[in-house]
Amino acid sequence: MQNDAATPRVRMQNITKSYGAVQSLRGVDLHVMPGEVLGLVGDNGAGKSTVSKVLSGAVIPDSGSIEIDGKPVQFSDPGDARGHRIEMVYQASAANPCGASAACRCSIIARCITMPATC
Repeated sequence: MQNDAATPRVRMQNITKSYGAVQSLRGVDLHVMPGEVLGLVGDNGAGKSTVSKVLSGAVIPDSGSIEIDGKPVQFSDPGDARGHRIEMVYQASAANPCGASAACRCSIIARCITMPATC
């Protein structure tokens, strides 16, 4: 699938997620353009992990929408996200082929998000 340069590779709109009375995500919008590398930075408890888990299918949002290459998607598990070339690489993952190298982890995540679907 070819991606128009003006179409975000990933678009998350108005994503919300609560755990009981705690609102972890309140209307999060995130757009990642083709070729763009994005880092999520924030205080502990800011929702970085939750946003990443929603995008990777590990957590189902309470509301909001996700588009990949301009097409709406709903992930019910990480396998669904993988089918759209989105994968989460956890820091302590024994499957990390690069060991403790943060630079390698970042390049793997960026590769999954920015890689053209034709690869």
